[in-house]
Amino acid sequence: MKQKSLFIVVLATAIGWSGSTQALEVDREVMPRVTIGGRLITTIDSDYEASGEPGINMGDSSLSVAFDKRLFGNGVAGAVLGIKENEGNVAFHQMHVFYWNQDLEMKAGRTDLPNTLVEFPLVRDHDITSMTHVGNGSSNDEYDQLWGEVFSADWVLDQKAQKLGIWAGTRRNTFAGAPDGFDSYGLGYRYEPSEKYMYLNRIRHAGIILDAQKDRAGSNPYFHSIVAGGEINLSTDPRRNWSMAVQGIVNSGVSGVTLADLNDGTNAVSNRARAKSSALVAAIRFTDRPHLLTRLQAGLTVGYKTYDAGGTEMSIVPSLLYRIGQGVDVVAQYRNTQYSDGLSAVDSTNLVQVGLTFSLGAKYNDSIGERDSITNQEHGYIR
Repeated sequence: MKQKSLFIVVLATAIGWSGSTQALEVDREVMPRVTIGGRLITTIDSDYEASGEPGINMGDSSLSVAFDKRLFGNGVAGAVLGIKENEGNVAFHQMHVFYWNQDLEMKAGRTDLPNTLVEFPLVRDHDITSMTHVGNGSSNDEYDQLWGEVFSADWVLDQKAQKLGIWAGTRRNTFAGAPDGFDSYGLGYRYEPSEKYMYLNRIRHAGIILDAQKDRAGSNPYFHSIVAGGEINLSTDPRRNWSMAVQGIVNSGVSGVTLADLNDGTNAVSNRARAKSSALVAAIRFTDRPHLLTRLQAGLTVGYKTYDAGGTEMSIVPSLLYRIGQGVDVVAQYRNTQYSDGLSAVDSTNLVQVGLTFSLGAKYNDSIGERDSITNQEHGYIR
């Protein structure tokens, strides 16, 4: 009996010692919040002065999904994957990780280049890219003017609306001898009140950005751009709202870019991004929101750009949107662009677009307070 009792004591001690030395952390898997957002834009385009035949345009259609979790200490971290239609192909335009808390927002990976401040009432964000965005001097692909690999950090100065940010990134370089690593840097200040005050505050948003990118060739290692702009409410009636947006871009450019370079059939896009230039875009927007539900938006956008090497371009873009259901809009837009001083082989171009857009947004396992919506990563053609 004593031997049996002794055996039990020894066995219990051995089990206890083994458990204390080999204790494993309990892995309590917490499911992330999942947010899905997307938009399909289909328009019938007619550029009657060029081809004379209308065609289907699905450009700017996208689908994104975000996963995020609250951290043990403070803040939220997650990742975003997004695909977008790009000239008949599917490309990742969002593939990044992020972190945010009350004072800081960080992002690293493929995402929007921080090269513009204002979303104008245009059906697509690339409708007049040369005037609304700082161009990529190392690529002629339209896609590369808008997205790239970016590391950014924004300090929320008052935990509300004012942000001071810095960023470093890589614009895609399609030319021989492309540099490795970061080739673009920037810093900026933005004032962005919460969307719930969009129609109530006099200032919707405003800011200034300094952008520097490495030149693919030439004597100047970098060229610089300054972007400044914002949008104000002309009326503060949330049911019938008038607003005005203005943005200017001054590009220091590089030396040696000629008018012939601006008309180069192969490299015109990148050469115009490298050229010394100034651009100004302004827009008036009217939004009708009976019962505080957006039903109609009408906008008029005017852009003007001049190049020191010679040549100017001016675009006038009226647009109309009518909401026929939640997230379902009928859109129409006309774009006229005038060229002068030999900037283009033609004096003007005209484009008529009529179509339908379908937007979606869904959240699963939502337990996190929202700072920014996943749909805000796409062009806000309606505000």
